[in-house]
Amino acid sequence: MIFVNSLLVAVGDIFIADPPLSGYNVDIGEPLNLDQDRTPWIGVNPGGLSAAGMQIAAGLPKGWDAKVDINIFHQSYTEATSGAALLSLMGDQQKILTAVASNTNASGQALMITDMTSDLFNDDNIQEHYLTNLITLTYDVRGSG
Repeated sequence: MIFVNSLLVAVGDIFIADPPLSGYNVDIGEPLNLDQDRTPWIGVNPGGLSAAGMQIAAGLPKGWDAKVDINIFHQSYTEATSGAALLSLMGDQQKILTAVASNTNASGQALMITDMTSDLFNDDNIQEHYLTNLITLTYDVRGSG
């Protein structure tokens, strides 16, 4: 069994415990923030899960390997020019990635991070002056039989 919830909480706890991120609001399971008073904001959400079908179908008594994606949305609000807002958002990203790099196995909930992507996130529900970035971390995990 793979406990995605435990991994989500562990990743959220990394941000909550990290001193440079102490002023950030961290939510688990909230993909979007529309309250400027809650920025800077980090949302930790489940992404995809993939496992070797042969291992699952065979009902192997030993553990099996899987990859779990965790989506990290981070958001800032500013009425500054778009260039200044983007620089602020990228500064937030640096703090987030530094925190993740300090705990690559998510406090023992995963074996390691095997992949990471980052891109600006656009959604019609996000109002002007909000900038949102999406970081996807792929963790290798071991499930029990």
